[in-house]
Amino acid sequence: MNFRMAINNSRPYSQGFFIDTQLFRTYIFKQTLRVHNKHILQTGLLFCMQGNANTLQEVQAMKKIDITRPSLIAAAMLCAIFCAGCTAPNPPDTVASVNLERYLGTWYEIARYPKFFERGLVGVTAVYALNNDATVSVTNHGFKGALDGPESSIHGVASVVDTTTNAKLSVKFDPFPASLFPANYWIIELGQEYEYAVVSDPRRTTLWILSRTPHMEPAVYDGIIASLSEKGFDTAKLELTLQPAQ
Repeated sequence: MNFRMAINNSRPYSQGFFIDTQLFRTYIFKQTLRVHNKHILQTGLLFCMQGNANTLQEVQAMKKIDITRPSLIAAAMLCAIFCAGCTAPNPPDTVASVNLERYLGTWYEIARYPKFFERGLVGVTAVYALNNDATVSVTNHGFKGALDGPESSIHGVASVVDTTTNAKLSVKFDPFPASLFPANYWIIELGQEYEYAVVSDPRRTTLWILSRTPHMEPAVYDGIIASLSEKGFDTAKLELTLQPAQ
């Protein structure tokens, strides 16, 4: 089986064609084996399937594999290949409606599920602005280790995938190869005055509590935690994000 065979077994879709995903994944799988060794393949599959693994160190401990940058790229590729089309078992409900114009601006990260790509970051903010093509520019910014530490930022573009509610977006971050793999951005809680928001994904592997101010009133935070617990989120996994004094 080769790539031509995958194309030949494609079926019509809209005005173009839709490649038989199973054949295509099998082809890419075999090509990956030719380039990367078995350990990297295992890393990629584990990285894809272990949604509860919060850091690369946890993944490494599971399989005792040396995780290097090339293998991380391979893992991301394998994750996209094998998880494309996967159905989330228990996706969270999003809010009924989001006014994107009101949602734009600066958000401060109050708490998050720990993930390797935010490891050690404090003072994290997200700035959203509307582009001319109706997409949303995304700039995530933070500091490494301390509020006066080295700056770290990443840029991306978000597109609405559910125009009925505007609560489900897809975000592509720069640079390559991260831009190949869009991330889900689901707004599952939103304050009446857009003073806070809670963001997750269909598989509940990410969770962010955001605020318009660097600090959130304890009563508001506790109310969000109670609501998330009722929705089945493990709030014990949340870690607070250090922010500057107001």
